[in-house]
Formats: sequence, structure tokens, C-alpha cells
Amino acid sequence: MRDEVRIHLHSDPAVPGTRWWAESDSGFTGGSDELSELVSVILDWAEADGIEVSFALAMEDSLSESKHVEPVIHS
Repeated sequence: MRDEVRIHLHSDPAVPGTRWWAESDSGFTGGSDELSELVSVILDWAEADGIEVSFALAMEDSLSESKHVEPVIHS
């Protein structure tokens, strides 16, 4: 199975929460203040569930749609 994980930057310091958070259609949700730690958690989840993942960096602060990047494909 292949799943896209959307990574978001939580950039409003007035609102509590982790700096980076992620979600996927197959049910992954998670967050971390360090992007590298979040990616590591995502890859651990994907490996445990046998899921191949791609990443999309969501750019909510702009008028454009999400920018899709695939730094890692895990199978």
C-alpha cells in the first residue's frame, strides 16, 4: 500500500502546539518540534505497518496548493 503523508508547519506562536505536524489518509497523525524527528516517527510507523510513503509539504501560508516533495520513499 502507498500513502501520502502531508507535513504542516505550525507557524503561529500564539497558538499552542508542536512546530511540525503530519497527517495521512490511512490514519497517521503526529507532531514534533523537530522535522527530522517527525520524519523518523513517520518512517517507523510506515515500516511497522508495511506502508510505502511519500511526503507532501503543505504550504498553508501561501495561496498555492500543497507543494509535493518526495525526499524518501519507504517500502
